[in-house]
Amino acid sequence: MNSILSNAPETELREEIRQICRSQVLTHILPFWLSAARSDGSIPPRVDPAGISHPDASRGLVMISRLLWTFSRLNTILNEAPDQKSPEGTALFSGLLESAEQIRNIMRWAKETLTSGFRDGEHEGFFWTITPEGRPDQSHKQMYGQAFALYGMSEYLKAEDDPEVLELCHRTFDLIHNRGQDAEYRGYWDACSRDWTPQEDVSLSDADIPCAKSMNTHLHILEAFSCYAQMLRMRGSFSGGSSTRDSRSGTVTHALEELVSLHLQKITHRDSGHLQLYFTRDWKAIGAPNSFGHDIEAFWLIREAMEILPSELDPNPISPGPEQLFTAAVQGLRSFEAQLPDAARRLELSCMINETHEGTEDSSRIWWVQAEAAAGLGEAWRMHKERSTLEQLWRIINFIEHVQTSALGEWHWRTDEYNQPDTSRDMAGMWKTPYHNVRAMLEVLHRI
Repeated sequence: MNSILSNAPETELREEIRQICRSQVLTHILPFWLSAARSDGSIPPRVDPAGISHPDASRGLVMISRLLWTFSRLNTILNEAPDQKSPEGTALFSGLLESAEQIRNIMRWAKETLTSGFRDGEHEGFFWTITPEGRPDQSHKQMYGQAFALYGMSEYLKAEDDPEVLELCHRTFDLIHNRGQDAEYRGYWDACSRDWTPQEDVSLSDADIPCAKSMNTHLHILEAFSCYAQMLRMRGSFSGGSSTRDSRSGTVTHALEELVSLHLQKITHRDSGHLQLYFTRDWKAIGAPNSFGHDIEAFWLIREAMEILPSELDPNPISPGPEQLFTAAVQGLRSFEAQLPDAARRLELSCMINETHEGTEDSSRIWWVQAEAAAGLGEAWRMHKERSTLEQLWRIINFIEHVQTSALGEWHWRTDEYNQPDTSRDMAGMWKTPYHNVRAMLEVLHRI
């Protein structure tokens, strides 16, 4: 690498990072989704690579829940009092004001679609997919989807006072924690039938293998429970202690403590520090690749959960700690120089490759992996203030800005080792939402 980056003052690097993060939200990602929305706030279930909407596609629980989280989070920023604004709120507030009404419309549409259209009135919980006409398509209870429903509703309740959604939020936590939990071997089932009978051979997606339990489901249950605890704390009903008179507060605390323990003792490989992805019911790992994006996502989400836990329940003695996941994840970083059409000079960039499996490297640069790399590097810099971490964060933020971002504003699903985008993948759909990239930009702004 040349010395242009290494000679720049840290204050300059930090300000450039903040500027790009603000720009990504306000001038790239958000305008794409606002332009896709109709006047009633509804967003189509699919937007193809050319930016054309397809309202006739089935709608997924993950997509609607992530939309609810994203637009609730932006609405919370709009609601923050001037003297109580978070760092990310201060950075974004004025830019969000002109779109405030549309942001709220999308949030309320997503809330209504989730709580009415996806809700299973007979067996409780939420359907995995529904048809364009609103009928259940895949009616089983994928625990990953139930977790995202809880996550979206919890964030919504930080922005809105809605007693009916609050009650549904409590009930969803109870269903996941009681019906979705494996009382004999610990942890949570990956899927249950519509009536909550555990299933041991259901895969989360076409890219996953059938299993009884998975890393991905547990990671996002952890994320959802953390958000739920934050929402309860905002409402004065979460003290963070397991011995509290508030039984719900104690249950949430214990559940978070257990999930942190499972990630560090069962899911993280003790020697390599990488996450293991798939498991039998009794926690025997099933062969799978090293997923760098999940490693670094787990690093910062586990640290977030640990900060929610009370100090007297300090889980730091658990070994290995989340920092081992960060060390494993950064093995997937690749740094290089590139002269790009939209840049005035050669840039020092970094990206995170997708995975390795039995010595074979998948060097694809997936959109969500870059987002999680940015969030994780931001957390690592907040912890230790190391110059090398800040430089890596600058490089990956600039990779996102100059390579991963499409002309439509939303990020390409995937780019290759030659920085060329895969133009066959949709811009929006079941899995492709603004959740990963908006969340990452907000997390970096919060830490830098």
